[in-house]
Amino acid sequence: MRQAKIELERRVIERTRDLQQINHRLELELLERQKAEAALDISRSRFAAILEIASDAIIAIDSDLQITLFNQGAEQIFGYPAAAAIGKSLDLLLPTGFIDVDNCHHSQITSESESHLEPPQQTRRQVIGTRNDGTQFPAEASISYLELGTEKVCTMILRDVTERQQIENDLRDALQKVNFHFENSPFAAIEWDREFRVSRWSATAAKIFGWSAPQVMGKRPDEWQFVIPEDAERIAQVRARLISGLETSNVTINRNYCQDGTIINCEWYNSILLDDAGQMESVFSLVLDVTHRHQIEKMKEEFIAVVSHELRTPLTSIYGSLKMLDSGLLNHQPEKEKRLLTIAVESTDRLMRLVNDILDIERIESGTVPMVKSVWKVSELMTKTVEAIEPLTDKAGIKLCVSNTGGQVWVDGDRMIQTFTNLLGNAIKFSPSNSTIWFSATKRAGQMLFQVRDCGRGIPADKLGLIFERFQQVDASDARSGEGTGLGLAICRSIIQQHGGQIWVESILGEGSTFSCILPRSPSAQDSQPSQGVSTTPAWIGSSASRA
Repeated sequence: MRQAKIELERRVIERTRDLQQINHRLELELLERQKAEAALDISRSRFAAILEIASDAIIAIDSDLQITLFNQGAEQIFGYPAAAAIGKSLDLLLPTGFIDVDNCHHSQITSESESHLEPPQQTRRQVIGTRNDGTQFPAEASISYLELGTEKVCTMILRDVTERQQIENDLRDALQKVNFHFENSPFAAIEWDREFRVSRWSATAAKIFGWSAPQVMGKRPDEWQFVIPEDAERIAQVRARLISGLETSNVTINRNYCQDGTIINCEWYNSILLDDAGQMESVFSLVLDVTHRHQIEKMKEEFIAVVSHELRTPLTSIYGSLKMLDSGLLNHQPEKEKRLLTIAVESTDRLMRLVNDILDIERIESGTVPMVKSVWKVSELMTKTVEAIEPLTDKAGIKLCVSNTGGQVWVDGDRMIQTFTNLLGNAIKFSPSNSTIWFSATKRAGQMLFQVRDCGRGIPADKLGLIFERFQQVDASDARSGEGTGLGLAICRSIIQQHGGQIWVESILGEGSTFSCILPRSPSAQDSQPSQGVSTTPAWIGSSASRA
């Protein structure tokens, strides 16, 4: 009995010890669980706080598309309090057009999640949200789907991208404007990379130089016929200064080849773009074709030189004559005194004609002298011209043959008589005595053709296109003779052009010349109304006609 009792006590002690150990383990496990639950509560609190303070809208919906979570970010973006949104359908926030898409997409994802152990990947979409006030806004939504037992949950993180989209639109518009101005600027816009190869070539550059962008892209200027050889070294020096950073911008005048082989004068405005290391990133060039401006400047210089010469010659004669008369050395030589006075008077007359002609042509071409037009009978214009020129024909012993087919023209009569007088005066000046000059007018298809034909010495072929320019003479001796200013035909051309007409000359050297001009006729139905059309050269004018 005693032995059995001892054995029983031993078992009780061991069992008690086992229970104590089990109890201790349970206590430890309970403590760990409490710690885990506390940590989980903290994590949940943190997660809930993160959800609430997030600036993005965080929204959860169930399988029926009912809102189950609506954070502060969603409240701020959509304008609904959470209490007003939770339990409502998602179509409260998204337009009807997106509901079907979301349902379809949700069904597709749900079916996938049922047949896969892992949930599907998160998807990102562009959507349109609707605020509480009914306004809509663009948004970017990140959508994920999760299956919790029998419940399927969709979580959407949505961000209002109105501002970002506006910035993108502004940048896109700005880029379009920059590209438009790049392509359509009156300047040729060219961009070069750090190796001075073409990286951009605008439409204006193609228009000015003739090469299209694909023909020059990736090429240096010395890899195609673009740079004039005489300018190559100077241009290379300019390029070297840009690359080395000695200059960040410059303006140069260069001559460049066009695709057709012509040479044009160009103003180059170059600016350099540096990278973060201060090295050349690219060079941007704006190029202006100044060929016409150079031509005008050259013409201006030539004009000033000619005018200076033409003014100096008569002034020298006047000054010399008056100086001699003032000296008293010729007091007893009346013939020489008379001769000097004649020279002074003739030189003064020539000087007056030159000044008047210069003023005349400048006023006519600038439009400051209006053409006072009215209906004139052709016969009346020609009669008044003949009356004005008759003393010269009588003095030169030249016969003037006049003919016309009638009709009327809408012109400034005084200016047209001035034109015809100039043409006839030239014909008389270069015609031999006892010859004939023909002055005619012929109707031609709504226009009137006036012609002055002579039997004079004629005009060399290389002068036909020049004689209507200022100070152009067929022979230098014509200018030295003092009989003309070299502006008469230029004035004639300006007057004819102001009337919407054209003037040209045909000539055979040694046989004579024919000056022709066409003017619009007066309308037959309403002779009192001006003709608004600008005449063009009709088909009946032969190809041999040379026009200024």
